[in-house]
Amino acid sequence: MKIEAVADRNSVDNLKKKLGAGESEAIVLSEEKHADLLLIDDRRGRRIAMERGIHVIGLLAVLLEAKKQTKIISVREILERLEKETTFRISVQLKESTIKKSGE
Repeated sequence: MKIEAVADRNSVDNLKKKLGAGESEAIVLSEEKHADLLLIDDRRGRRIAMERGIHVIGLLAVLLEAKKQTKIISVREILERLEKETTFRISVQLKESTIKKSGE
């Protein structure tokens, strides 16, 4: 993993009028680096990124793929830890749907 700084601070500042700092920097950096994919869960951030032609993926899709590839044992356990230990939030319906898709 490599930490990169955004070069175009003006673009970040413009996006910060609509999004949080993290989402704004992630979108601009993904454009600057011509990233194949942007991991972003914020609904508004995802919409704006897609409008700008950026391919996005969310954490739930990453977890489902990790489970499919047997990189993780339990999607449920990870989601519950995220809810308990971080600011990550997910609706009950989406959580249960994701767990069901994982085969748990």
